[in-house]
Amino acid sequence: MAVRVRILLPLAALLPLREMCEAAATGSEVKRHIIRSEHSAWQSISKDTDASRTHRTYGQACGNFLTQEKNTNVGSAILGEFGNAWSPCTHLKNYGLNFAPFVARFLAYQLAPQTALEFGCGLGTTSDFVARFGGTQVTCIEPESTLGGLIMSLRKDMKGNGDLQQLALNVFSEEDNAKQCISSGDMRSDLVYSFEVAEHIPHEFHPKLVQLLVNSTKKWLVFSAARPDQLGTGHLPDSMMLPVVWRKIFEDAGLVFMPQLTLMARHTAYPLRSYDLFSNILVFKTSSNPAKDTDTPHEMLSLFQAQWGVTDDQWEKRQDLEAFAKGSNSALWPTLTALETKVRKGDMCQQTMSLAKGHNSAMSSELAFESAWGAHFYREANAHHSAARDTI
Repeated sequence: MAVRVRILLPLAALLPLREMCEAAATGSEVKRHIIRSEHSAWQSISKDTDASRTHRTYGQACGNFLTQEKNTNVGSAILGEFGNAWSPCTHLKNYGLNFAPFVARFLAYQLAPQTALEFGCGLGTTSDFVARFGGTQVTCIEPESTLGGLIMSLRKDMKGNGDLQQLALNVFSEEDNAKQCISSGDMRSDLVYSFEVAEHIPHEFHPKLVQLLVNSTKKWLVFSAARPDQLGTGHLPDSMMLPVVWRKIFEDAGLVFMPQLTLMARHTAYPLRSYDLFSNILVFKTSSNPAKDTDTPHEMLSLFQAQWGVTDDQWEKRQDLEAFAKGSNSALWPTLTALETKVRKGDMCQQTMSLAKGHNSAMSSELAFESAWGAHFYREANAHHSAARDTI
């Protein structure tokens, strides 16, 4: 244990992981004192001003879809106002933060983008991490402005570097203003990523989704979608395909598959996300990207390699990584983790249905979708069925 702590401590000044480090150093007041000192060092170097951060500039076509900053914390009123289907409230209650710390490090450090675009960003934690630790200008795309207040609350806790914005844009809309934004080229980014969202998108929209992701990619695309029979809420059977099928689709669209980086990315998801990302992640580059495929992880991954990847000590590693992730989440997003605790204690979101992760349950008045896109198409389908009944 002492060896592990000595490995972690030189990086503690760069990472807000006080809780994780204290868990690794239990029983030693000296080690705790060192950790507290280095956590204070992190706080001193992470403070920045609005003047030192620049927003990504969008033209009028996409600028109209930017979510405006809300100078409020996310509280019970915001968490409860989105009605049924998906909301931050249902997500926190049923899935927690669901944050994969080493997948986020893979994106921020291994691929090191200056600009990034996430399609389907959930609570926004992965994009916030990439923004802070990659110094990246990150944009999330969701169909509605559900994340406005939530994202601003993440950045208010500790802004760090980079920048995080949301486009409240239905990329499948036939409206002219949506089409103008998509065709403007404003969303082109060094890195584009989408995790476990495509299975919520009706299959007939998949060609548009692929076109959007490919056309927006300057250097890297990291993609993951549920495979057939993978359990989850709001998964559409016709939209669930094997990774090998998705690989061919993106290769046919002109991207280059990266097998070694794919394996590395999958291993960073293990064991916390062994049920989905470990099997599903694919990494591609554009043909103009000169980067070589590699199995050599960035230092910010390799120094922690005892905590991720497939090994014989899976159970011990999972417990260690869960403690790591819990401490990391608490330090990175204190407001959000406090809200998660309140939600699960029943202090908020009283009407939320309880669904175990990956399992379906008896239907109730509120479905705990994993994705805002899933909720979006669920509502559209319900509206269509209602209109059809009214015409009978």
